[in-house]
Amino acid sequence: MSDEAEKAFTHAVEAFRLVAGQIMEVSAAVEELSAGAEEVAATVSSMAGVAGGVSERTRSIQTLTERQLEKMRQVHDGAAALSASATRMQEAVEQVKV
Repeated sequence: MSDEAEKAFTHAVEAFRLVAGQIMEVSAAVEELSAGAEEVAATVSSMAGVAGGVSERTRSIQTLTERQLEKMRQVHDGAAALSASATRMQEAVEQVKV
């Protein structure tokens, strides 16, 4: 019986060693996954910062474009007024020629 008990004990020790080795492998894999997740989180955070900067620049461009549009409208209105004045002056010159 003691020989049987010794074999069972040896078998149990080997099984515990195998399980301990597997636990260590799983632990190492979990650490690698955790490090990868931290890298992903840092990258996402960096991307969010870039996106925020792009968003702010887009708003600035929109504001500048709106200002430019208003200035172009003013130029258009001024050109229309000048054209009307030129037409009136030309008509006045025509009347003087007569």
